[in-house]
Amino acid sequence: MIELVVVIVILGILSATALPRFIDLRAESQAVVFDSTIAAIQTADRMNALAWKASGGAKGIKTAGRDCADVIASFLNGALPAGYRAAGGVIPAAGALPDNLKNETPLGPQYGCEIDNSDSDATTPVTITE
Repeated sequence: MIELVVVIVILGILSATALPRFIDLRAESQAVVFDSTIAAIQTADRMNALAWKASGGAKGIKTAGRDCADVIASFLNGALPAGYRAAGGVIPAAGALPDNLKNETPLGPQYGCEIDNSDSDATTPVTITE
């Protein structure tokens, strides 16, 4: 009988120390999903810029003159996931970028947009290649 009580006490201690670790998994998983969404947008932007540059503008989408939210939605097959919002305004043409916004890359100049997630209150800048 004593052995049974000892086992129950040990299981109680283990569950008390492990339970808080598993309760917070939702916030952690939301952060991982948010980071994955940002990575998908950045990858789609680079692929689009490569297609645009390699084909002389025949493939990919033109980003200059379009709103950040529209461009990002195009990269993600039409829409951002629920709870996400893109901001940043209209992406200017390369010659119209002010010096403080220019970020020249081998693929072309980049413009900063922002993505935020209402579930985790996270806001992250993303760059879109013009």
